Amino acid sequence: PRVVAAAMACAAAIIKALGTQVLPLLPSVAPPLLATCRAACAPQADAEDDAVGDLLASALAGIGALVDCVGAFLTPFLGDLLALLLHPMLVAHPLAEAIRQRLPIKVPARVLLDPLRAC
Repeated sequence: PRVVAAAMACAAAIIKALGTQVLPLLPSVAPPLLATCRAACAPQADAEDDAVGDLLASALAGIGALVDCVGAFLTPFLGDLLALLLHPMLVAHPLAEAIRQRLPIKVPARVLLDPLRAC
């Protein structure tokens, strides 16, 4: 988990550095970030708590960078993103809360409404 957490942290830094230029890579970047975050939320008996926490924080940092940089283009991933941000383990998580607060600012309402109705 620590190597994956480091990779997610690198992805977050690259996304922030590229800004909107990450758009062509969005179909390759978003699914692994969401899957990693989803896996970190799953109950794991054999993983260390610190490693899972690092993994979750790194994946959320990458997701937050995507929301900030290309939020208006996240339409294909919004259903999964909203389901993830409303996961019981992430409801009280400060990084997930920060993403939930930025989401309506970075994603246009017309794009956000349909996935919200589906939740």
